[in-house]
Amino acid sequence: MLLTAKPGFFATAVSQDATKVSGFYLQYSVEENRWAFARPGVRAVSYTTPAVGTWTHLVGVCDGPGRKMRLYVDGVQEAAVDDTNPTISTGALMIGRASHLGQASDFFPGAIRDVRAFQRPLTTPQIKNLT
Repeated sequence: MLLTAKPGFFATAVSQDATKVSGFYLQYSVEENRWAFARPGVRAVSYTTPAVGTWTHLVGVCDGPGRKMRLYVDGVQEAAVDDTNPTISTGALMIGRASHLGQASDFFPGAIRDVRAFQRPLTTPQIKNLT
């Protein structure tokens, strides 16, 4: 991801549509001024502060069986949170925005490239091979 400006709002690079809100968000979190991998009620937040004009490789891992959500920044795991109530999202994968109350929202101000989705949780070595 490449932020061209620091937004004053949540800015979502990748999400998956669901009925009323996105099922997950890989995004810039304005509340913490950090990268985040989230779903409603749960947020894994990076310790890296996003820099405008700098490419950053983000990976969000939903590990349903392990009941964890993990966020990797440039191949390094920076956050993990318990996900005690994982949900399945069956909507379309969205690049550059989220969904809120059934409407497109949280548009990403910048560039996004090389988006990949997997149907299984990746391991740390697999994620390092993606960078």
